[in-house]
Amino acid sequence: MAGLALGWGAVGCASTRGTGDPEVLTANEAWVQRACRAEMFDTTGWAKYQRSGIQISVPPSHKETSEVPDYLYVRTSRGGLTIWRHRDAHYRFDQINTVVRPGQVTCSITYGGLPAEVVAWNEKGEFGTAIKVAPQWDGDDSDKWLFAMVTSRELAEATMLRHVLRTIVAVPARESRR
Repeated sequence: MAGLALGWGAVGCASTRGTGDPEVLTANEAWVQRACRAEMFDTTGWAKYQRSGIQISVPPSHKETSEVPDYLYVRTSRGGLTIWRHRDAHYRFDQINTVVRPGQVTCSITYGGLPAEVVAWNEKGEFGTAIKVAPQWDGDDSDKWLFAMVTSRELAEATMLRHVLRTIVAVPARESRR
């Protein structure tokens, strides 16, 4: 189906709370749990942005706002999505993942077309999802990790931003020139 994006292949999911019965989870808890499961959503009409070997799709109501190589940013009224490719990017994920929050989930799953380690949480009014992707680019980028993080204070925005994150794909170097 054109325009339909899926997060495929949950390899494993661990939670400090357990997955629980979806019927008894709050909307906030269910959002956290879905970070480690496939999600379906329609990307018809979404603009594509690509830079430095990666591409994302963004709804018409938002746009990617950075012109910095190896960095993409989508800003919302109460949050944002940051994607950073750098040889040290994995350290940022590791810093976030050392804090154990009640109800958080961690897993390995494919986001868009990239196998990723994931941590998601809802704490003190903030929704968050962070991913780390091991280097898989060629040439000068062969040692660059990918770190991405969604944060928002609103459930609807956090959902939209995580959908944007799930559209991420690697593009060959010859296609990624802007």
